[in-house]
Amino acid sequence: MQVTQANTVVVPTSTIGSSIEPAKVVAERVQGATLDDEDKNTLVGGLIAISLASPGYGTYLDYAVGLGRGFELSGRAGNGIYALGARQSLLQQEPLFLSTGLRVGYNRGGSWVGHLDTFNSVVDVWSLRRMDLQHSSTIGVELGDWGRLWGGYKAIYSPFWLSIDASQIGLGADETSSALWSVGGLLGGAVGYRYVHVAGEILVARTMGDLELFDKTHDLTGWVISPSWGFQVTW
Repeated sequence: MQVTQANTVVVPTSTIGSSIEPAKVVAERVQGATLDDEDKNTLVGGLIAISLASPGYGTYLDYAVGLGRGFELSGRAGNGIYALGARQSLLQQEPLFLSTGLRVGYNRGGSWVGHLDTFNSVVDVWSLRRMDLQHSSTIGVELGDWGRLWGGYKAIYSPFWLSIDASQIGLGADETSSALWSVGGLLGGAVGYRYVHVAGEILVARTMGDLELFDKTHDLTGWVISPSWGFQVTW
């Protein structure tokens, strides 16, 4: 059995990331100003980027239990994230290990706290519901009682449903649904002794997709960097 307390931060780059800072500038000067169509779309695009950039931003708790024959069940909860997963060991020839697994999750997207109040004072996301269907494979090496190293890949399909109110900037309210594809590689490690380890992992993924909102198509394609870290207790 293994319990992991983890913290995740998501750093969107490329097309997704480039829309956030211009949108923040527009949001800060909205009061008493008249926005043109370009500013309105910039503001909406920035909020969309922040809301959808994360497949699970914040702090969560993972619980995993081995059921024999290399089969493992896991659960995740915290910060609006709920997921169930199953993993099968394909190779357990010490010190090497190889496994593959599936995970089904639900979350409400993610937000950067530093930007959230600025955006929500102007444009309000009524609701954001998101599913994450994930396949991953991991290969690594055990370092005795002291730790482990691993690498692998993740592929995530994320359908989502978004409702937004932009009445304050003259766009009214709208709702949409679409999906994101994310494919990337991961690298991680853990160090400690026997039962308790400090673990860290970084995922670099390419995100692909778009959505239609207020009669405009917003491109969500870009790179996402997602480091995570926390404590693992195994017994």
